[in-house]
Amino acid sequence: MASTRLLVPVPSDPILAAGPECGGEEQSPLADVGHRNQSGQAVGRRRQVTSARIWAARDCDGYGFEEEGGDPYPGLKSSGQWQETPHYKHHHLLQDLNQEKSPEATMCGCDDDCCGCISYRTRENIKYGCICFGVVAAIVLFAVLLAAYAFLRHITIIVEDASLTRFALLTSPTTALAYNLSLTLSVRNPNWAMTMKNTEPFEAAYKFDGQQFDRVQLADKGVKHPAGKTILYRLATSSDSDYVSLGNAGVAEYKKENQTGVFELEVALTRKVSYTARYTKCKIEATCPLKLRIEQPGATTVVFEKVKCKLAKAEKNC
Repeated sequence: MASTRLLVPVPSDPILAAGPECGGEEQSPLADVGHRNQSGQAVGRRRQVTSARIWAARDCDGYGFEEEGGDPYPGLKSSGQWQETPHYKHHHLLQDLNQEKSPEATMCGCDDDCCGCISYRTRENIKYGCICFGVVAAIVLFAVLLAAYAFLRHITIIVEDASLTRFALLTSPTTALAYNLSLTLSVRNPNWAMTMKNTEPFEAAYKFDGQQFDRVQLADKGVKHPAGKTILYRLATSSDSDYVSLGNAGVAEYKKENQTGVFELEVALTRKVSYTARYTKCKIEATCPLKLRIEQPGATTVVFEKVKCKLAKAEKNC
């Protein structure tokens, strides 16, 4: 009766081989179990053994064998330890005879391929959860940065207090004004992430009837205005004779307002600034119209009504 030899390599991992004549040698749980077809070509399958020990039908020279048309080990097939190959009527050892889980795995209640007693599905859920968290965090960070630096909010300027104690017109030798003026300005930077920095001095020009008669500096070049902060500027200026080109119309306007005791002045503010994380430099212009009554010594102080300054149209990207 013809026989076919089966190649079973013998690495170092323990698998107990069957056959009393072989002395019970040990083999690897990962073996290539195969057979040869009628043409003499090797046909093999990769078998993964999940336990430490398995019976294998072998002869003593290191090769498996079986009788074609016969069963060299009666009872193994019936016990479920053998599986018949449909095309070649050969039998291959498949079932683990000593399939035991380690005490640690039994205590942890997890599978043999457990990593730190965490199942594969749990590890996958953790991985996908971390990926989702990272994506959401990146979207939130992008939205925060976009809101912080992409959209620029304009400053607000308010005249908190103002007083005028002298405002006299001089006509000789030239037209000039003598005045005493006190101002308190509040400037707020509403941007919560961007600091403003003066690239040119922050200045205020005093005007009457559209004509400038004096100019003062509030902050020098390079001074910073922190994000979300409000800065108060207190000015007290005076002059005995500041030249002003009023002309006949301006002189007439002064005489009319002098009769009522209320003078209409204008404070024109100019500054050029840069913002954090933005390349564009922005010019800021604002006008603050004031109606001030001359305060006489000993007279009742008039409560000043706050004035919000009007900003000129901003430049592009500002």
